[in-house]
Amino acid sequence: RYFQTALPLLEASHEYSEDLCLVRFSMAFSMLATGHTDSALYYARKGKSMYTNAMNQRDPGPWLCLITGNIHQIGENYDSAEYYYREGIKVTEKFNAPFAGVLFYGNLAAILDKKNEMDSCIFYAQRSRTLCQKYKYKNFEVSVSGFLAGVYDKTNVDSAYKYIKIMVAANEEVNNESRV
Repeated sequence: RYFQTALPLLEASHEYSEDLCLVRFSMAFSMLATGHTDSALYYARKGKSMYTNAMNQRDPGPWLCLITGNIHQIGENYDSAEYYYREGIKVTEKFNAPFAGVLFYGNLAAILDKKNEMDSCIFYAQRSRTLCQKYKYKNFEVSVSGFLAGVYDKTNVDSAYKYIKIMVAANEEVNNESRV
């Protein structure tokens, strides 16, 4: 509701194009979360068009790729989702944004799992887990380790067990930190 009020006000002011763009990205996330994928794509495209304006010196960073990739993933358009996640990985490396990298690698792994490209799926999931461990993103480490355990459960029980142990250890760290 806030964004629906802010959007026309920012548009009418003809100022702060970065703020308007962020509102549009936020609207895209909101629409995506409520299942309105067409509206989510609309707002993501509107936000993207602002960044392509020659007067704008800012780069949307990885978030445009993440929003658009997620929209396509939810719509089961896996090739498009894969494209945006791979583009997002390039942007995260450009901006040195490891948190976004965790998301992109994990999302790309999930897409590759759906496409049954298991070697690549495992490679990107492990890249995500490595970043989680390096930067202590324990909640995400729990998730990606569980994902890897599920992937390996189909082919390699020993590896599945290894990732279950990692997941449990990371989960215990998360729960112990939240109790403090």
